[in-house]
Amino acid sequence: MDIVKKLASMDNNYRMDRSIYIHPENIKKMLSSEKEVLDLLITPFLIGERDREVYELLYYKTYSEVINDGESGTITYDPGNLLSVEITSQIFPGAYINKNDITFFNEFWDSYFNSMEKMKFNDDTTATKLLKKGAQIFYEVV
Repeated sequence: MDIVKKLASMDNNYRMDRSIYIHPENIKKMLSSEKEVLDLLITPFLIGERDREVYELLYYKTYSEVINDGESGTITYDPGNLLSVEITSQIFPGAYINKNDITFFNEFWDSYFNSMEKMKFNDDTTATKLLKKGAQIFYEVV
């Protein structure tokens, strides 16, 4: 069973129609026990369970791509971009990770999830309103 199916079958996820949003603790738990580097695209969502509101945090998504040769490294934002400093100073838009570099893989994803837990989303009025109403972060994983 691949990691996406395993994550989708775990408890505490949020299900709406045919979509499954993964609870952050489920992803952290699964990735911490992973023994190989994976290609992943992870998009965060703020979800207000009471009102069934789902808001995609598009600029906060990131990915890891497996490479066969070369050193692992993160991708940085273009210095001229218009994203908020909260995003550009705390997360990377992605990483190329050597298939043998499980340490880098784990550190990249740990750093991302730790940063996402601290985000205030001050430059996004919709996200700020949802947080005030008790919305929580969940993730879509592909």
